Amino acid sequence: MAHGAQGGHGGDSGKKKSKEDSLPYVIGSSVSGILEVIIFHPIDTIAKRLMSNTTAIFQSGAPRRENMARLNQVLFRKDVDRGFFGKWLSLFPGVSFGAVYKILQRTYKFGSQPILTPVITERYGTWFDHKFGRNSKDMQNAVSGALVGMGEVVLLPLDVLKIKSQTNPGLCFF
Repeated sequence: MAHGAQGGHGGDSGKKKSKEDSLPYVIGSSVSGILEVIIFHPIDTIAKRLMSNTTAIFQSGAPRRENMARLNQVLFRKDVDRGFFGKWLSLFPGVSFGAVYKILQRTYKFGSQPILTPVITERYGTWFDHKFGRNSKDMQNAVSGALVGMGEVVLLPLDVLKIKSQTNPGLCFF
């Protein structure tokens, strides 16, 4: 059966997606955002602190203990003398911005594309079939992804606030 042979809808898109079909995408993407923040925020903080550091950490000829002390100072800043748990908590500045950004980003990115693609297919499927033939479905997914990606730019200020909180200790609001 050729594309477009189903009464104006592109490909096999004759069935409509229900809210129940999209709910697992939204929930799954939200959970992935939460897990990403919990697992990777401390790693991201370490990376940002190392990148923004302007002093030499490891000096040749210096005792290993002094080099490690300088590294700890860069990584844990004012919490350098705290215990393991205190140091670990010090790696979460800006986590509120990071959490809001990542959860919204993942939910928007992975939750909205499965909702948007059927809308594009329903409204423009015949046009895509005519213009792209057997690549119609791929192009519809590409357009859907591009539209979602353009909208994602709105969330970038939250990421900037997270980065500023990670590298400027006085800027932490939460």
